[in-house]
Amino acid sequence: MNRVLPRSGRRLEITGACAGNCFHCYAVELKKLPQMEDIGFKATVDGVKGAGLKEVYIVGGEPMLHRKAIDFCRYAKEQGLMTILVTNGYKLNDPKVAEEILGVTDQVEISLRSVDPSVHDNVVLGRGWINQKPEKPPKIGGFKEAVEALEVLNQVRERIGAKTKLAVNFDLYQQAEDFAGKGMSYAIAKMLKDKGIKLDGFYAQLILAIPVGKKDLLQALADLKIMRDELGVKDVGMTDDPVRCGIIDSLDEVPEELRDLIIGEVVPAIAPNGSVRKNVVELTPDQLKLE
Repeated sequence: MNRVLPRSGRRLEITGACAGNCFHCYAVELKKLPQMEDIGFKATVDGVKGAGLKEVYIVGGEPMLHRKAIDFCRYAKEQGLMTILVTNGYKLNDPKVAEEILGVTDQVEISLRSVDPSVHDNVVLGRGWINQKPEKPPKIGGFKEAVEALEVLNQVRERIGAKTKLAVNFDLYQQAEDFAGKGMSYAIAKMLKDKGIKLDGFYAQLILAIPVGKKDLLQALADLKIMRDELGVKDVGMTDDPVRCGIIDSLDEVPEELRDLIIGEVVPAIAPNGSVRKNVVELTPDQLKLE
């Protein structure tokens, strides 16, 4: 099953539980809610299918902390929906768990923030993109675990012949790093390719709480094009609208050959209590409750 672009589905937040404390996280209030239960999940999936939508994103918190995450993915896939697990890689560096997940999903998306482990880990620990070594790595969602998960998923996928796609989510920010004229997103994709990991997708996300300038935006789009044209990552895109985010005034400011990379669709999220939440990009820093 091919992923639908633009995105056409719902994000199902099955749990607010997460051992990370990413400083820009939009789901902090979910921690106050109980986990989504079977009856609510199945009713929501049935509603998504009944509405004619094609995709469900199984998210959190960290969805793999839910005791029935694999069962939930299986149910959604059995309903004929494209089932996408969005995770920090927790448990997926275990070949047995990886094989189970590959059997019940169409795509697994893992978040990476940098090629520098200390930068990624500082984000997970709630310190932002500061480049200093954490006193100790995060309990869940650290750089090592995320990369190992991609490696194991890739290896198991090849061994069992699974069709599940592997993708990376990257939160775009003002990046001081420069890699021979390319940005951090390209560096991440290149690092993974050098490790023998076949990526099928790479998505740059915009967040209002993190200022991004036009230069960074255009660099990220150029990087996505290079990933597609030179690194063989077929499904790339910017999953938010830079005009709505106030980064540019019009898409006319984006070179024509890069405009098709802007997906721009907002996928509503359904919280564990059944309420429909706004997408992350629609929230202001105050709403994000940044400390």
